[in-house]
Amino acid sequence: MLKELEDDVLLLAIAKTEAIESHYDHSKYLAAYVALMATYLLAFSRVVHPMIAFLLTAGILAGILYGSVLEKKKRVEAVFLKSLLTQIKNERNKK
Repeated sequence: MLKELEDDVLLLAIAKTEAIESHYDHSKYLAAYVALMATYLLAFSRVVHPMIAFLLTAGILAGILYGSVLEKKKRVEAVFLKSLLTQIKNERNKK
């Protein structure tokens, strides 16, 4: 079924899967998340007990990481589909 796609549809599908892959790639934000959580930890520890500040910060970071893990599946699926579409495009270009 994928091999029957027209060239312009195939190129559009590859572009769309690249956009999806880029949208769900949270690895580029990981350093910022960790730096932000360290800042929150320092700020909270001055207001409340340090253990409470640590637990609150760890809970927030765990929530962010959990969301990233859930969305990673979508990214993996987009990468797989993009590789299939690219293989089809390359096979057509060889002919």
